[in-house]
Amino acid sequence: MKKTLLVTTAIFLGLVLFNWKISDMKQAKEQKKQEKIEKYVKESVERQMETVEEKQKKSVPQEKEGEASDDKISFLKGYKEVSKKFLMTREERESRKEMLQDEDTLRKSFLYLSKNDPSEALESRIENSMKVIDFLRESISWSQNPNRDSAIQKSKYFLMNDILETVKNPDRLRSTATDKAELYLLLKKVAPEQAAQIRDMARGSKLMAVIQYAETNM
Repeated sequence: MKKTLLVTTAIFLGLVLFNWKISDMKQAKEQKKQEKIEKYVKESVERQMETVEEKQKKSVPQEKEGEASDDKISFLKGYKEVSKKFLMTREERESRKEMLQDEDTLRKSFLYLSKNDPSEALESRIENSMKVIDFLRESISWSQNPNRDSAIQKSKYFLMNDILETVKNPDRLRSTATDKAELYLLLKKVAPEQAAQIRDMARGSKLMAVIQYAETNM
């Protein structure tokens, strides 16, 4: 009887140790996956900073591909023109507010970020995505925006979509991860409850690695 009990106990302990080993292997695999994505994000931030610095050094940018791809965010043309002005008239301020709450512009902003078009030059993609994120930042940060909830929702849609799974080019993947990191930090600042919801839903995904990197390094 005693011998049977010892055998049963040994088998039980063996199963426990086996399950622990499997669990440790899964955790190690997940950790390796997270570290790889964090590396992508870090390199993307550094690359985008270098790109901005290079563009600032050029006195007369003449890259035709970049100019052509600017058409991809033509829906922001009016907003960009008004926003450049240091002093705006009352009409211009009202026009800017109309653009910040325009549903069609918010929808197109989401669609642009969600589709990393390979035909668009990478440098142009980085520059254009920064402009789109700036627009969303202004729309969400405007506390009296009648359509603020829609701007937040569009940002959440982009954060939770599966573009990180579909982009294969490493440079474009890093660029997209950076876009998500910036939008997440924006929501965390101006809409913390929404950001917390996204963080909960992102557990176990590539987005969680992006979020963790953003919270620690940006």
